[in-house]
Amino acid sequence: MGYALSQQLSISLLPLYLRGCPTNIMSLKPSPTFIAAYLFVIGLQFGIMHIQQTKGPKYLIPKRFRAQQYNYLQTFIDTTDLESGTLTANAPETGEECVICMYTLRNQVNNEMQPMPNMISNTYMRTPCRHKFHQNCLQNWMRVKLECPVCREVLPPFETDE
Repeated sequence: MGYALSQQLSISLLPLYLRGCPTNIMSLKPSPTFIAAYLFVIGLQFGIMHIQQTKGPKYLIPKRFRAQQYNYLQTFIDTTDLESGTLTANAPETGEECVICMYTLRNQVNNEMQPMPNMISNTYMRTPCRHKFHQNCLQNWMRVKLECPVCREVLPPFETDE
């Protein structure tokens, strides 16, 4: 923001001098209305920049005009054993592996993509191309590249702020 302020000051010196100083080199009549409007527009620009910097770049855009976000987070569907009537962890999805860390999707992994012992995950992330990953694995991958690690399809960004 300091760079923008210094640039704006250097650009504004001439118009403010010509329209604000009564003895300017071009003998233009001072215009308080022009000075007020000019400073208002500059203040508005810096106000918008400050809001974008503190609240995020999408803050001033109404939600109806924003691109629809893809919901990556999915939950495992446990199947019911019809004979015993209990929930089992042997759903068809439980044997699948995350191709980023090579651990099963049911194992919870930490930020270093290492399995956490005795921790079972109830959620996973599914891309629009229907590939499945651990949440930490895919988020770490998407910080580097917005492509599916399996098929290289372009992925929409994963955003947590709204």
